[in-house]
Amino acid sequence: MSKLFNPTFRISFGLMGLTISLILSAYAFGLIPDGRKVEIDARAKIVEALAVQLSNAASRNDIQSIQETIADVVKRNETILSIALRRANGKVQIAAGDHEKHWIEPDNHNSTPTHLQVSLTNGTTVWGKIEFAFVPLETSIGFAGIPNTLIAFIVFLGAVGFILYYILLRRALREIDPENVIPERVRAAFNTLAEGVLILDKHGLILLANNSFANTINKSPKALFGTKIEDLEWQQMSDRTSIIEHPWRTALRDQKPIKAIKMGYLFDDDSPKVFLVNATCILDEKGKASGIIVTFDDVTALEKKNDDLVLAIEKLQKSEDEIIKQNRELQYLANHDPLTGCLNRRAFFERFEIELETASLANINFSCFMVDLDHFKSINDTFGHAIGDDVIAGMGEILKATSGKRSLVGRYGGEEFCVALIGRSRDESQWIADNIREQMISLSPTWLKSDRYITASIGVAVRPKNVCSVKALVDWADKALYEAKDTGRNKVVFWDQISKADVPETNNFPEIAARQ
Repeated sequence: MSKLFNPTFRISFGLMGLTISLILSAYAFGLIPDGRKVEIDARAKIVEALAVQLSNAASRNDIQSIQETIADVVKRNETILSIALRRANGKVQIAAGDHEKHWIEPDNHNSTPTHLQVSLTNGTTVWGKIEFAFVPLETSIGFAGIPNTLIAFIVFLGAVGFILYYILLRRALREIDPENVIPERVRAAFNTLAEGVLILDKHGLILLANNSFANTINKSPKALFGTKIEDLEWQQMSDRTSIIEHPWRTALRDQKPIKAIKMGYLFDDDSPKVFLVNATCILDEKGKASGIIVTFDDVTALEKKNDDLVLAIEKLQKSEDEIIKQNRELQYLANHDPLTGCLNRRAFFERFEIELETASLANINFSCFMVDLDHFKSINDTFGHAIGDDVIAGMGEILKATSGKRSLVGRYGGEEFCVALIGRSRDESQWIADNIREQMISLSPTWLKSDRYITASIGVAVRPKNVCSVKALVDWADKALYEAKDTGRNKVVFWDQISKADVPETNNFPEIAARQ
């Protein structure tokens, strides 16, 4: 569409419009003859000439000459329908043509364009009158009161004039093509530039394009001449939308160079080219903008490599995230018991060592629980190992939920758990231990799907004021658990309730005993 409405077309159309405007102005000022008025004047002259001739014949009373004359006039003139000689008394004496049919007496006896009458005199006496009936005048009036004949003339002149103007302007513009006035060596240097270069006028029309730019967008330099640069298929590369303001317009407005604006050119197959665009305003000797130089650096291949690199980085990042996730999962599996989600024995005592040392240095309350399910072997024997696993998993959930986030919960072995309770007083430790035992009783029927319930025995050792090791604290809690088992089960026993004496540290962790 932009190629069709090129400058030659627009200028030719403007000249055609100017020509039609001049014709209409001439018609408005009366400089173009009115066909109706000309026809009326011609009829009046015919009537006057014939009236003079007939008056002479009437004065001689030469009726035959009058008859022959009017008959001959009606026969020869197609616009005259009839002629009659009417005496003063109103009677038609002589007629040619069907006068009675065609004659209509004008109002106030004044002639009209189709019915004209002239008095005949004999000296000073009115002898009668001669009457002429003409065919109706052309009454076809077109748009805005302009005759159709003039409209047809305007249409013909406009169409033919446009074609002739277009042919003339194409020949003239070909002669003033900038490429024809640029020296060959300059044009050759211009076309050797690797970057695409356009020279625009201040209205954005392309005055000159080098081969690099034209070849990139699959057009010829001559085809681009006179094209408006905004009519090319430009895209804004940030979100692939239309351009809010093109860089050459910004350079023209601000009269400052615009550099490295990323733009895309969209081909018919929706495959884009990516350019880095620079624009510089051309100033005349008075400092006024007269045009723009725009350069286009094709970075499509580089942009594709950047996109591929970004994609590769995203894939690497995704792989790294996946590896980190898998490592975390592996680390979790390495440190946690798969059935209960509690820390396994190795991970539990590694962290136990750190937390106990921290609590000792900061003089923070620290307690160790040893928790064991009562008569668990009978649960496996009665309900099966699958139900037994559900009970152990449920016990782990109770311990984690009740102990709090800062505490450590580890599966010591089988149905036995070890808890490191950090920052809790003796009374709080007592309350937590009782709460664990009560929840076990409350929830176990659900796991067993029976009205039976399971109890738990808990041994508690509170960190003394003097320094103690993990081994000693666990050993004390384990001995308190033995006491709870031996004295009836389903209870909480503190180590200091069964012995006031210090217990020497052991070299090994206590092994799981048969406490059923």
